[in-house]
Amino acid sequence: MKRYLVLMFLTAGVLAACNNEPVEETTEEETPAEETDNQSNTDSEAEEESGESDEGSDESSENTDVDLTAEGIIDESIRQYGDTLSYEMRHNYVISSGDDEEEIRLITTRSDQNELKVDVNTPDDTFSHYIIEGEHFIYIDGDFEFQEEDVDISGSSYGDIVSGLEPFKDASFSETEDGYVLTKTIENDEAFAELLPEELISEIPEGGAEGTIELLFNNDFQFNGSNLDVTLEEDGETYQLTSNSTIRGVGTLDVIEKPNGMSEQ
Repeated sequence: MKRYLVLMFLTAGVLAACNNEPVEETTEEETPAEETDNQSNTDSEAEEESGESDEGSDESSENTDVDLTAEGIIDESIRQYGDTLSYEMRHNYVISSGDDEEEIRLITTRSDQNELKVDVNTPDDTFSHYIIEGEHFIYIDGDFEFQEEDVDISGSSYGDIVSGLEPFKDASFSETEDGYVLTKTIENDEAFAELLPEELISEIPEGGAEGTIELLFNNDFQFNGSNLDVTLEEDGETYQLTSNSTIRGVGTLDVIEKPNGMSEQ
């Protein structure tokens, strides 16, 4: 049960964005460089579409037109970053029952090219998935294992992740020194199901689920990670799932670093 729950939530964490309608990707790289350039890109496509004359971080944080609610913050994040492709997400999962505990760590990297990498660290194994132009490789113990089926990574961009935050528009909102926190309370199975990919809903334990999930945004409305704390019950046993994720490198990763010899595969 424990291992299956961990894998279930790993799948939810990595692939949730892939279950949303893909954000239309442009041929031009639209990155959040505006955050540090302060009015240096006044004739960019994003500015033309929004009617804004600047996209700098100071301007974003001082934008009085943003509705400071969960819905307003998510809408603003989508407006600013909906076309952004690349990011690195570090995700740490811990599931425990009594004195028994298991931890799994993931690092998901999406480049501005058609590339995705997922590093997986479990108590038993360490390996990496590479999806390059649709081709899927697993790198483990210094060897490549080519997977016959191609993988479509559309829906995995940073813009898709922020677009996938729609279910949190009714979350509670608080402002911090670093930005904003949206908190969603999970009170029952139905509330939990709203936050999972459709194919995982039937896997929620019948004993119930409750807890909280936080979404973290900086002052520029950039989604920077999440914290999850959920209690699950099944067959008289209680499981505690906690996870935290951090997102960085948004819009700055041109390509994914690959092991030597990968180009020869």
